[in-house]
Amino acid sequence: MPKWSREQVENYYYSLYLLLLEEARQNFSKLGRNLKIVDKSAAKLYRWALAEEVFFPPRLRLNVYPNCQEFTYFLKFQNPLPIFEKLQNDSRVIYESICSGAFDLMVMATEKIDFSMEYSFESYVLSGPRSDFMYNRVERKSTHEYITDFHDFLAAGNFVKSEIEIPVREEFTWDELDFALFKLLKHDFRMKYIEIVRCLGLSKCIFYNHLRNVLERCSVWTPYFPKGYPNYNGYFILFKTDYEKQLAEQLRKIPVHCPVLKVQDRIYAYILVEKTLQQIELLKLLTSMQSSGFIEEYMLSTPIYHWKREWTTLDLRHHSLHRTE
Repeated sequence: MPKWSREQVENYYYSLYLLLLEEARQNFSKLGRNLKIVDKSAAKLYRWALAEEVFFPPRLRLNVYPNCQEFTYFLKFQNPLPIFEKLQNDSRVIYESICSGAFDLMVMATEKIDFSMEYSFESYVLSGPRSDFMYNRVERKSTHEYITDFHDFLAAGNFVKSEIEIPVREEFTWDELDFALFKLLKHDFRMKYIEIVRCLGLSKCIFYNHLRNVLERCSVWTPYFPKGYPNYNGYFILFKTDYEKQLAEQLRKIPVHCPVLKVQDRIYAYILVEKTLQQIELLKLLTSMQSSGFIEEYMLSTPIYHWKREWTTLDLRHHSLHRTE
């Protein structure tokens, strides 16, 4: 194993990230050839990056279809903790975050949920089916440079009205096995296929037929955090603007993973800012966005703690999903 400087390691991390964007399941032999290193070194770099949370394993995210949607809620509660804990036992809930700010709870679910009768409920800040996820290909620049460039864009004032529209797609059908594969691969698309094949008792032919069906309905992305995820402060921000496409384009230029969604008439973004940067700089940018007329308003909350539903082969081992035909 060669001895690399920190700069070399970070360069390799970024190169790995770009390669995973192109082909998320490249084996380490191919990754090593592309990086001009041996496969064992490529594997070690990948493990290091995961340990430092520079990037996470490639993820699957379901695109939007008329008969298969995910509903997103931004909620106000006088005391959000009891409902946060309660929802972890609700099979419809796939993600939630307890927050501080304009809303107290963010929830993503596979079905509509009525929160109005829950203890200490105050109001819906925003709710509705989400759009497809919009992700950014992270470029190597500082957050300070990004904020400066954004201010320059605002000063130029070349705003073009536009609306992000949810694509019109035909309905599709997934069976229980399709959903099982999606659940297992959702948070780690590099999971070993052999584990799934053995767990579910599948032939390789049947497995790959169903996998193809799943991938046709999903996007694959690798979250990347150049400084390591713990070195950022995160903010959930809802924007209202007449310039939705330009806003999404500007948000996707930030030099860190930044998922963007549309829910009803708002654009949601999870914005991360380096802890070494004065956080007032983000507030100044948001103020400039509003004063320039680029956005009508924004609502900001700081996520405190999140929970997501995850599945393993152990969860599905005893399900009647076996296909051998």
